[in-house]
Amino acid sequence: MTSFAVESSERRRAFRFAISHQSRLRLTLEGAAGGEDIDSVMLTDISQQGLMAAGAGHLVPGAQILLEIPLVGWREVEVVWIAENRAGCRFTEPLSFDELRLAAASNERLALEFPSLGADIAQLPELSRSAEDDEDDADIDDAPGSQPWLLPVGLLVLALIAAIGFMIAY
Repeated sequence: MTSFAVESSERRRAFRFAISHQSRLRLTLEGAAGGEDIDSVMLTDISQQGLMAAGAGHLVPGAQILLEIPLVGWREVEVVWIAENRAGCRFTEPLSFDELRLAAASNERLALEFPSLGADIAQLPELSRSAEDDEDDADIDDAPGSQPWLLPVGLLVLALIAAIGFMIAY
């Protein structure tokens, strides 16, 4: 069991979606230990800042790789740590909320066990707004009922938590 770490003070700060998605990766020359080719990994969780991948034990910390993110496309990531057969990676450019929403909605296990939930997540409205919009709407946002998206989003998050709990229990 080999374990490496880079920037051990770096801790998860963002909410991560548990996913199960087979993904492809492209290595740079320094991206693999011993020159072994690695062409696929299993993504196990994802956030706007990074992800964890299983089947990636031959990568080395500090490696820059291109990784195919479901429904998003190829994104550059840096391998931050390796533990056994898992790798923690940080996106060079964080995912947007929409990209994260699409990647989370593509979860293969979630799609099999809860077919409509993934589609519901994919249809969530974009919650990120520019600071200018926030300033312009400051008076409107304070009014009761001015955030009609809050209830559906809350219900979907609750359903997602219940689904993940169900998957863990079984």
